[in-house]
Amino acid sequence: MDASIIEAPSSTRNAKRERDPEMHRTKKGNQWHFGMKAHIGVDSDTGLAHSLETTPANESDVATTHAVLHGGEEEVWGDAGYQGVGKRAENRDAAVDWRTAMKPGKRRLLDKSGPEETTERHKASIRFEAAHYTVRELAPHQSDFDARVFAARIEVPVFLFQGENDLNTATGLATEWFDAIDAPRKELHIVAGGEPWRVLRQRGGVPRVCGRTD
Repeated sequence: MDASIIEAPSSTRNAKRERDPEMHRTKKGNQWHFGMKAHIGVDSDTGLAHSLETTPANESDVATTHAVLHGGEEEVWGDAGYQGVGKRAENRDAAVDWRTAMKPGKRRLLDKSGPEETTERHKASIRFEAAHYTVRELAPHQSDFDARVFAARIEVPVFLFQGENDLNTATGLATEWFDAIDAPRKELHIVAGGEPWRVLRQRGGVPRVCGRTD
C-alpha cells in the first residue's frame, strides 16, 4: 500500500474566488502541498492495483489503511508513514502480518551489512510495486531498465543525493544500488524531505549537504 499527493490549484483567482473546499494543505518533508491524496492497495505478486481511496491531502496514510485492504491479505507492506497501523482500532482484528518500514532516523543507525538493514531493503523492494506499478503498465520499456545491471561499474566518482521521502525513487532501492556499484569514489547523502534539488539549488547547498565548509 502507498499514498501519493495529487496537487490542485491553490489560487483563488477563479469565478468563485475560493479554493476547492475538498482540497487541503499538508506538509511533506520541508515542502507544503495543496490538493488531495490517493491511497492505493497493490497486489505484491501481480503488481496490479486492487483498491483506491481518495482523501484530502492532510489525511494521514495510516488512517486510511483499512479502506485499501480487500480483506484477504496475509501480509501488508507499507512505508514508515504506516507505523502503528496494527494498533489502530479499525485494524486490531485483522489477521495480518504488518510489514511496516522502520523510521528513517532509526534506520540510519543500523549496521549497513546487518540483518535488520537487509530486512528493510526487502521491505522497500516490495513497496516499490505499490509506488511504481503504473510505470510497468504504461511504460513497459522503463520497467525493463535495471540500474544494477546497466550501471554496475562507473569510471568516475559518484555522488548520490537522495530525498529521504522521495516519491519517485524509493530510498531503499537507491541505497541498494549505491552499495552495489563499483566506482573510484562514491558518497551517498540522504537529504531531508522529498525533493533534494530544492536544497541543492540553494547557495552553498551542496557543501552543506555533504557536511563540508571548505
